[in-house]
Amino acid sequence: GHTKEVFIYLAEKFWPGPLTLVVKAAENLPHELGAGTGYVGVRCPALQVARDLINVAKVPVAAPSANRFGHVSPTNAQHVFKDLGDKNVTIIDGGECCQVGIESTVLKIDDTKDGKHLILYRKGGIPETSLLQALQEKGWRDEMVITTPERKQRQHNTGNLSCKIETEVRAVGDAAPGQELTHYAPDVNTWLIGGSVLNMLNDRKESSLSSFVLKTLEGEAEEIKASSSVVIDFKKSLAKFRDNFSAYRDLSESGDVAEAAANIFAVLRWSESVAGAKTVLIADINPSSCSTTLYGREHIPAVSDRMYRAASGKVAGKLIIKD
Repeated sequence: GHTKEVFIYLAEKFWPGPLTLVVKAAENLPHELGAGTGYVGVRCPALQVARDLINVAKVPVAAPSANRFGHVSPTNAQHVFKDLGDKNVTIIDGGECCQVGIESTVLKIDDTKDGKHLILYRKGGIPETSLLQALQEKGWRDEMVITTPERKQRQHNTGNLSCKIETEVRAVGDAAPGQELTHYAPDVNTWLIGGSVLNMLNDRKESSLSSFVLKTLEGEAEEIKASSSVVIDFKKSLAKFRDNFSAYRDLSESGDVAEAAANIFAVLRWSESVAGAKTVLIADINPSSCSTTLYGREHIPAVSDRMYRAASGKVAGKLIIKD
């Protein structure tokens, strides 16, 4: 039927690569592979060592994420060992393994509607615009739709971009990974610094910064000590204050979102390893100022999603400087 045709087309178009296709599981597959949903996610990785493993195994390989649930995704063997080294696992060290950085896009082909309905569970390495372009090239753009799971939306304004933060109405966590509000999170208290706060800091003439209070628009507040805080910056938004913080790194000094996507998980892992760190501060992305290719700009939603979930949804929309 059309469902199989869609699967074959998208697989040939984007594999090997970061697209996971969720399809109805065959009856002889172990029940656990689909987490009880009756569906299974399938992908052909671009990484050569992963494909070599599949070839040697001579069977499809069931491969969950190699990290603790909810923790930052791994990008090298050392990250995997830190999370799972005390388990009975064998780790294949293929070096730095992430060209894209962020995980795969997760797309379900809805067989109940003859494959004409695609459900985008997770934004990732293949942007939605690329999926739409692929449908257009096949002549399917008018007859097929891509939707996201039914969600309740909560509005927040970061000052850079008024964006809708999505809170689940129905459980989709079993259907696809990366759906929880706290996901990709360091083992250190983390805040996402919204655009209005970044603008306020940039307007500050002094480069000294000792302590301040961050507030969400919902009223949650916390006093932050700069000396025990690690900053993950983007396009030098907080560079003026870097000497006040315990440690500082920039995902992309030039504002290239593709570069930020490639770096984000390694930098999140680094942030929790800084001695004495009590808080991680992530500078939000300002889409209007990104110095990036079209490919990079297409990854803004996916990178922003990882930042938001790394901060467990805590977005600083207000700032009170105490020193």
